[in-house]
Amino acid sequence: MENAKIIKPTPEQAEVIKKWQESKKSPMVRMVERENKRHLEEIRERSKKLDVTYDLNRWFREGMQNNDPELMEIQKNGFISEAVKWVESLTPERMKFGTASKEQRIEEAKKYAKLAGLTLEQILKDYNLKLPE
Repeated sequence: MENAKIIKPTPEQAEVIKKWQESKKSPMVRMVERENKRHLEEIRERSKKLDVTYDLNRWFREGMQNNDPELMEIQKNGFISEAVKWVESLTPERMKFGTASKEQRIEEAKKYAKLAGLTLEQILKDYNLKLPE
């Protein structure tokens, strides 16, 4: 037994093993996992439009506290989306909504860019945006 080799299963065998393990879970556990997956996909979609930090902390607190890479990437995308929204709000037609001045809007955009670990200039370049003069 000391010299026994462990052979990795083929992809087909791994799939069968995974299905077998899934079948051993209780229906409640499977339901919770499905719901978590559904919430994660909804949050991922919303992160393309806005900051989703609150939702991530609400549904996946433990993962956020442990800096789960997938959750951190979703959060970063939300921060970038917020920064882009603040920059886009600098256009004359959008300036009529809200009370924030041009400088306040730029500061908000910079804040969200910093939270995403980027500079505002990088985001402007990536999204082909310009700050109005």
